[in-house]
Amino acid sequence: MGMQKFSKGEAVKFGWQTVKANFGFLLLVLLVTMTVPGALNFVSVPLASVSIALSILAQLASWSANIIFGMGLINISLKFCAGQKPVFEDLFSCARLMPFLYYLTASVFYMLIMFCGFLLLIIPGIIWAIGFQLAPYFVVDKGMDPLEALKKSWAATRGAKWDLFIFGLLLGLINMLGFLALMVGLLFTLPLSMVAMAYVYRKLAVQAEPVVQVV
Repeated sequence: MGMQKFSKGEAVKFGWQTVKANFGFLLLVLLVTMTVPGALNFVSVPLASVSIALSILAQLASWSANIIFGMGLINISLKFCAGQKPVFEDLFSCARLMPFLYYLTASVFYMLIMFCGFLLLIIPGIIWAIGFQLAPYFVVDKGMDPLEALKKSWAATRGAKWDLFIFGLLLGLINMLGFLALMVGLLFTLPLSMVAMAYVYRKLAVQAEPVVQVV
């Protein structure tokens, strides 16, 4: 199978069109994902004077919410890319033990890989960061275990790492412009980036699939 390519312009355009057509829904989802973990973390501070155990529980709840919402945002983005209409409940659709643990473990492995890469030299760290960045998508989309998701991500990004690097810089620039627009622009640019990245995943995931030999 040939190496898959993706258009950075098409990905951004799809993200923008999706945000325009579903801004109210995406705004609600974004506000929930930003405020709930923050509120739990905020509450944990005064709780410490009452009960250390309650404070720790609030912090764990905040941390868990971040993971669940991260998975939910990927799921919502993938549904948009599949031409489906996601609903608010999709934000919590991955709140099950095994997907949670797979996603958490894949994220930890990814951070360790990046750390080791940057310890060696900056360039290997960047290459590994790009090559394994799609692992969470494979966990959410395909239900893969962490190691299989990391392998699939590396296969999917074969021949596309430079394009992904440029694409990451492009999304960073878009979000910087959103931040400079009194930060209100981030309400548009963050979901745009989220959907655009899922669009790229869909394009690249094809080459991670095994080739079926027709006899």
